[in-house]
Formats: sequence, C-alpha cells, structure tokens
Amino acid sequence: MRSRSIALTCAFLLAGSLSAASAPRDDKGSALRGLVSRVGHLLGAASACPNVSRPRIKSISDKITDVIKASSVGDDESKGFLDLFNANYVEGSRAVNTKQTDCATADRELADLESASAPGPQMNVMAPASQSAAFATQVALGPVHGVTDNEIRFGISAPFSGPAKDLGHQMRVGIETAFRMANDTGGVNGRVLKLVTADDGYEPARTADTMKQLYDQD
Repeated sequence: MRSRSIALTCAFLLAGSLSAASAPRDDKGSALRGLVSRVGHLLGAASACPNVSRPRIKSISDKITDVIKASSVGDDESKGFLDLFNANYVEGSRAVNTKQTDCATADRELADLESASAPGPQMNVMAPASQSAAFATQVALGPVHGVTDNEIRFGISAPFSGPAKDLGHQMRVGIETAFRMANDTGGVNGRVLKLVTADDGYEPARTADTMKQLYDQD
C-alpha cells in the first residue's frame, strides 16, 4: 500500500479516540486538520468519477462529519473544520477534472478508506483497554509479529521529508497522542503501544523498502 493510503488509514483509526480525548488541544487540532483535509480531498476526487457510487462517498462523508462534531469545542470550531473539509473536497474534484489524478486511483484510495473505517478488531486497539477484549483474545491465541509480553509495536511508512512532510508529521502527532492516552491508562492488557516510523518521502517507489524495513527489522 502506498504511503498516503497508510497514513490515511492510521489517521482514520485515530478518529474514534479523538472525540473523547483529553490530549492537548493543539495536538488534537493538528491531527484532525490533517485527517479532515486528506479525507475531503479524497472524497472530492471520488465524487468527480462517474463509476464511483454516491452512497459510498456519502457514507464516509457522514463519518468524518460525526468525527468533526464530536471532536470540536463549540460551533465555531466545528464550522471551521467543515469549511476545511469542503474546501479540500472541491480541490479533490478539481484534481480529477484537470487530470492531476485519475479515477482508478480515487476509487482505490476510497476502498482503502472504507476498509480502514469499517468496524473490526483493528479499531479496538485504539479504544480504552476495557474495550480491547477482541484484540487481546487474538494476541492470546498465538504469536503476533510486533507483539511481546509488554509491548505492541506499530509501523507507519509516511512522508517525513519532502513536500508532503507536514502530512507525515500530523499523522505521527495524532497517532502518538492516541497511544500516549492509551498507555497512560495501562495500554492494552498491560502492553505499551509504540509507533515506529519510516520515511518514504511520499514516493511510492520507496514504500516497499520502508515497509520491508519495518517488518523485518523494526
């Protein structure tokens, strides 16, 4: 999976935790801005493609709207995030219409986002420990790569250098904020959550190497 899809997946996994977080407001705001901008652009691109069904777009749009409302402090902040979402939605649509991106890419990235936002065991990792029974059960059944008796390591390949480095920074801040909150309450069944990053510079050709590094070494 390319770096932008991985970063987006991690961001959407974070969304449920942001709504109830007690993390510093600037950390939460930065993570939410990155999420809102990227999802808005992606949905806008998908909306310009006649082969992408409208219900798929509306489903994700409704979810991000709920995240914005739950995570915002007051109507003014909520409106600001919604305006940011709408502006990026327009830019995404324009990117397809001006051939900066294609419908095959938009459809594939929408499918990645649908998979990331669907309920499942991966969402439980981001929930409080009391809600993580499904994940804990899975770990108990046998060895899981990156999981030890006292630590769960997650890898992300994303742009931490180059023109898209701000996106990578926002993703890292958001995920580490959520992990810190989980760790402050005991982690997941006593296991500390840890994020390991690899820089792919937003270049798909580098992603395979960074993913191999994360899996084999880190």
